Amino acid sequence: MLTIGNFKIERRLGAGGMADVWLAHSLSDGQPVAIKTLRITSQDKVTDMEARFAAEVQAVAGLVHPGIVAIYDHGQLTFDAEDATFGSLKAGAPWLAMEYCEGGDLGDTAVTSWSELHSIATTLLEALALTHASGVLHRDLKPGNLLVSQRDGATQIK
Repeated sequence: MLTIGNFKIERRLGAGGMADVWLAHSLSDGQPVAIKTLRITSQDKVTDMEARFAAEVQAVAGLVHPGIVAIYDHGQLTFDAEDATFGSLKAGAPWLAMEYCEGGDLGDTAVTSWSELHSIATTLLEALALTHASGVLHRDLKPGNLLVSQRDGATQIK
């Protein structure tokens, strides 16, 4: 069993340019979370990536809004994680545990009505207003980076 922090890794959900995202469950309460792990190619790059990742964690962790993914925990990968993945995860690389949005991303979602589009746009603009007022600028806003949460029968964009 691969664990990262207080989370049991189930499977990889996907990969981006610099990171992998994993489905995990909290060991304390079983709740699903998404774990983002940065990919590093050598230990020399860890320090620079840690600084950028720490800044991202600090910026996002302070933002509380229904349209912003919640941050639960963060840390650095251990040698146990590196060994368990045969080196695909590197010890020392930063990780971030965040809210799991089971609906995929907006790029894979069909918007079927004006009221649904209005709701998405309103949530997105409110979340962006909060982030900008907090001094945070999202530099890669696109449908593939907008997550769909389907909790309690309601669809929410994050």
